[in-house]
Amino acid sequence: MEADAGVSARHPAAAGLVATIARAGKRVEGGRYVFEVEFAVPLLGRVPSYGGDLQASPEPSAQD
Repeated sequence: MEADAGVSARHPAAAGLVATIARAGKRVEGGRYVFEVEFAVPLLGRVPSYGGDLQASPEPSAQD
């Protein structure tokens, strides 16, 4: 099963002088949870962003 979700927001920054745009998304691909976060500033464009994927693993039992 594949799920897809995303969010986009504008945040006032530094006393309202610069508007920062933030975008985040997540989805499940091939049993992995994939996420991305991106920031952009007008005139500068995209600034550092990050993302990754996580593989689910079974929880250790109480006997481990």
